[in-house]
Amino acid sequence: DGRKIKELLLENRHLWRAVIIHGNEFLLLRELENDIWMADTIYILARDGSESQLEELVNENFEADEVHWVRDEMALVLFRNTENYLEQNPPPVLSVWWD
Repeated sequence: DGRKIKELLLENRHLWRAVIIHGNEFLLLRELENDIWMADTIYILARDGSESQLEELVNENFEADEVHWVRDEMALVLFRNTENYLEQNPPPVLSVWWD
């Protein structure tokens, strides 16, 4: 339920810094004309120290098929950044996926 997820994310804005909704590009293009966004993955950039609260919110409310933290080198790939700070402190990104 996309509307419910949007509302929960906005109500809990204090837990995250950014959200990216991703879907299959071809399905996305097919459905955009009908004002439908076919997404199967959300990446949530957590605020420092809010990881456990954010994960709990997602697990209890999003009915996702898979929820996991993207860490280390994979987090750097998401940011496409090679700055020393990020290499030593990759940001916490929660991946939420539906089949």
